[in-house]
Amino acid sequence: MTVVLPDAYAANHGVAQVQIDVISRLHRFAAALGAHKFDYFYPVPDLCGLLEGILGTVVDPAVVAALADLADVEEVLVAQPQQLHLVTGDAVGSLLHPEGLAPVPEDSSGSHGGIFITNPALDLRVESERREQVDNWMQQLGLDAGLIGMEALIDRIRATPSDGVPAR
Repeated sequence: MTVVLPDAYAANHGVAQVQIDVISRLHRFAAALGAHKFDYFYPVPDLCGLLEGILGTVVDPAVVAALADLADVEEVLVAQPQQLHLVTGDAVGSLLHPEGLAPVPEDSSGSHGGIFITNPALDLRVESERREQVDNWMQQLGLDAGLIGMEALIDRIRATPSDGVPAR
C-alpha cells in the first residue's frame, strides 16, 4: 500500500492519495513448474471476493480513521475509492476461468485490464452496494476482455449462498 500525503505547495493541497497494489503471480508460478506445470484460471467468484474484500477494507471505519489521522483531516473528508485500476500481464480472457464465459465471436480485444470508475451514488460501506459496484466492474471487465456471459455468471454467483447450494 502506498500513501501519498498532501504537499503544502502542490496544486492538490489537502488531498492524500492511497494506492493499494495486489499482485497475483499464480499464473507465472504455474508456468514455471516445467514438467509439472498446470494451467491456472482465476475463478470469477474469487475475483469478486477479492475486489469486495479490498473495497470493504478501505471503507472500514478503522482504516478510514487511520487514513484521516495520517492526512491530518476529519474522517468525514476521507473519500470512498473513486476508481479501480486493474492491470494483467496476460490478456484477461486467458486468465479468467472460462465456465459461463465465451469469447465474442469476432476477434476480441485481448484486454489487459482497465480503469473502472466507481459509481458515486453507491455507498461502499453498505455491503449490498459494495457488491453492486463489484458486479458492475466485473461486467465491464468481461466486455472489455471480449467475453460474453459475465452478467449471467454474476447473477448465478449471487443466487448461490456461501454454502454452495443454489437459492430457490
